[in-house]
Amino acid sequence: MKIFVCEFITGGGLAGQDLPRTLAREGDMMLQAVLKDLVDAGCAELITTRDHRVSNEINGVNVVVIHDSPMDTWGKLVADNDAVLVIAPETGDALLELTHLAASAGCKLLGCEPESIEATGSKRQCNRLLREAGVPVPGTYDPETLPDRLDQPLIMKPDKGAGSDGIHFLDVDTDKRDCLSLYENGEEWIIEAFTGGVPASLTLYCNSGMARILAVNRQLFRFDKGRGQFNGVVVNEFFDRHREMQPLANRILETFPGLHGYVGVDLVLTDKEAVVIEVNPRLTTAYAGLRRSLGYNPGQFFLNQQDADIPDPMTYTPVRIALDDD
Repeated sequence: MKIFVCEFITGGGLAGQDLPRTLAREGDMMLQAVLKDLVDAGCAELITTRDHRVSNEINGVNVVVIHDSPMDTWGKLVADNDAVLVIAPETGDALLELTHLAASAGCKLLGCEPESIEATGSKRQCNRLLREAGVPVPGTYDPETLPDRLDQPLIMKPDKGAGSDGIHFLDVDTDKRDCLSLYENGEEWIIEAFTGGVPASLTLYCNSGMARILAVNRQLFRFDKGRGQFNGVVVNEFFDRHREMQPLANRILETFPGLHGYVGVDLVLTDKEAVVIEVNPRLTTAYAGLRRSLGYNPGQFFLNQQDADIPDPMTYTPVRIALDDD
């Protein structure tokens, strides 16, 4: 099977723009991990694209260097390959647009279907659909109904965004005008009640109507002067909570049946329950540490290989993936 791995950030999607340091590091870490896993799993025909400003030496992989017009190149590659794995953020509908590009070319998707990307790509819509399905989610607010002075902490973030980009923490007694000023740039936002607890995430592999939990992670997330900062993840720090989280994973897949392949779920672990913050219909940073944590090659799932010797989750090892390390 000929596979095209289309990574947006360092794969040419920002040609002519500055490469954001943290996002570029995230994208590169995921790409390098996936390519190595696919090569080791036996994928003999593998191709990817790289922005001309980053290293393009990748063992066992055919690399196409992009200087400009990435969509033209990507369009030709999805037409020439059997399957495509898209690694892209929801920002600017990049993930959705590239998935549509591959689907329209008849290329097999190694990720989520477009309808689930669209449904989960909007944080407002994702919150509503999960709430209707009985999944614990934060309460949401309309700008018009906010009190003049906030009586509880709130979170504001872009309705279509990725990572910690644009996340604001609004403390008690914040003036309503400070909230509404964020709307002046014309971007869509979602306002949520702040959920106190431990930032966490699930790494799922969804296939044939089943959501398999591969990791229960700690998110290295904090607020600095009211701005959200994502600094990495400890893969499987909470490995002992796999079975506890399975009903939640099942409910999420029932809500979005087009989820397929690797999916991330951002959570806050409170004293009472796991509150779902958002569903990421794509590969997430945790994948970079997944193989070391699991003790087997997760790239086999992309090739529909079966592994009868997958170890018990209680034997998994926590692996720290830090974005701020040099």
